[in-house]
Amino acid sequence: MKILHLIHAHTSEMSGGAQHYLRDLMHAQRAAGLEVGLATGSMQIRSEPGAESFDADGVSAHRLHRDDHFIDHFAQAFHPGIEALVRDLLKHERPDLVHLHHWVMLTSNIVEIAASLGIPTVCTLHDLHASCPRCFRMNRDGAPCLEPIGVESCFECAPRYGHETKFQLATSIEFFRDEMRAELELARDVIVSTAGTADLFAATTGIDRARFTVLPLAYRRIFTEASPPDWPVDRDPFRFGFWGTVGRYKGAVDLVQAWIDLEDRGLARPAELHLFGGFENPDVENEIRELAQGHGIFLRGEILPEELGTQGLHMGVFPSRCIETHGIVLDECFELGLPCIVSEVGALAERAGAAARRVPAGDAQALAAAMGEILADGGLWRSLQGAVPLVSSPSPEEHSARLLEIYEGAIGSNMEPQTPDAARVLRRMEQLIVQREGAQRALHDHGPS
Repeated sequence: MKILHLIHAHTSEMSGGAQHYLRDLMHAQRAAGLEVGLATGSMQIRSEPGAESFDADGVSAHRLHRDDHFIDHFAQAFHPGIEALVRDLLKHERPDLVHLHHWVMLTSNIVEIAASLGIPTVCTLHDLHASCPRCFRMNRDGAPCLEPIGVESCFECAPRYGHETKFQLATSIEFFRDEMRAELELARDVIVSTAGTADLFAATTGIDRARFTVLPLAYRRIFTEASPPDWPVDRDPFRFGFWGTVGRYKGAVDLVQAWIDLEDRGLARPAELHLFGGFENPDVENEIRELAQGHGIFLRGEILPEELGTQGLHMGVFPSRCIETHGIVLDECFELGLPCIVSEVGALAERAGAAARRVPAGDAQALAAAMGEILADGGLWRSLQGAVPLVSSPSPEEHSARLLEIYEGAIGSNMEPQTPDAARVLRRMEQLIVQREGAQRALHDHGPS
């Protein structure tokens, strides 16, 4: 069986949970005897669309480059140049199945392209992009959003260039919604990590809940020599740890503010807050560094995941403002034997079970109170640690075996080449015209008189 994976970027350009998951999955699939290929988008913009071949940890891979700016903007989801490159690649490679992990930085009609060649597609949704113009379902105020995708609920929140008319923005929202819905309905299977994520997609896209298959993502265990921590004795500090992208949407600013509030009220015992990871952007870095001065906050920078086991942590804290769909940090946290504090929305709360305290997303006061309760009550911490699961996710090999069953079902459907829906093709052409007219109007309004 020959599988071609498509994802927005390779680990050489973006080091996220989806990239690491796919790296481990491809290794397990090759070990199981599958023929595996990879195609990715790129953050490197070229003067014209183009492709380059590269080696991805022993997998033959192709990096596809767009020629436009704002390549992750929802209004530019479709790209005719990438459509042509993907079509040529599929004709050349002739995989038995396409496994699509993301559309962003590529084009919004990948499932349709494969279907036109008689190739079935299985999608894994690693985030909420297909149901939200802002991708993470976090509104402009930083609060989680559970509203259905559409003009009525997305108009004030959707990203914009600034020159769009109301008509152009509304048309772009409708176009994006309809493109994603068509892709998800055309795919042979749509995989999500948790039941809650499936429920959310069904509620916000109008797609039948039965279209979604719940399959926990794989996790490769990495802390081979780590042992669960004990409650610190005497004056030894209790260490809270956050790792991942140190940014506003992950709740890092809320966490720092919560810690300062907790310190001001007085710590029940010696304690520290450690943040590991790169900053979301320079503005967030400057804000956090300024806030952290003079407090028991340690900004540790990026480290290898394997190094987390040597940091003396006692509890993970992941107060994400966006609605997470999986959260590999939980697998790492639980493998270390650490309980955690998480925001109460999304997959983090669902997956953490009894091993976590939950707080409202974006509520620094509630977060400070939760950390304070832990420091004041070692018994509470021990009860949470006792609920940490020994195994939180399947191994890549176990996950690969379950995926193979899904692949076989998709391939066994004997899919015939499908002619692209004419109305959908016309909508894409109309959307390109809408974008062109908006840009031309902006140039006219701001150009020389």
